[in-house]
Amino acid sequence: MGGNNLKGAPSFYLGAVVNPAASELADEIIRMEEKVEAGARFFQTQAIFDPTALEEFMDMVRPFGVPVLAGLIVLKSGDMARNLNLRLPGVHVPDAIIAELDDAEDKTRKGIEIAGQIIRDVRDLCNGVHIMAIGWEKRIPQVIKAAGVLALPGTEGLAREGALGA
Repeated sequence: MGGNNLKGAPSFYLGAVVNPAASELADEIIRMEEKVEAGARFFQTQAIFDPTALEEFMDMVRPFGVPVLAGLIVLKSGDMARNLNLRLPGVHVPDAIIAELDDAEDKTRKGIEIAGQIIRDVRDLCNGVHIMAIGWEKRIPQVIKAAGVLALPGTEGLAREGALGA
């Protein structure tokens, strides 16, 4: 590298993506199994906003024996949520969440509150959460606090570092 000899070889922990809300869920599960057979050792989901759909999905894929991290986009407004529904295949923000954001006086606080609630709802269903803050990385500690995970043993420093393992 850069004219220097390297010692050893890099080691990678291979992951892949999966969509628990795919319109053809049976096909998505087949693709997930193929990814496991090809070497995927963990999965991150497309952004989820329906914990019930994630629970049903996890019941089907748990036998694969690979960790699954639920994807979470921190919503900034109802307009952002509608835009995700229009432009991001495989993501569906329910109308009730959009209405909550539209009606909120403080949209930032409401988006953080919604993200925290989703984390609380999915934390026992999967192996962790992948927070996609999309320009709101500085809000991650607030999301973690809203999720109520700061009190968990071993998470004391995570809010300062912007990391979360549920």
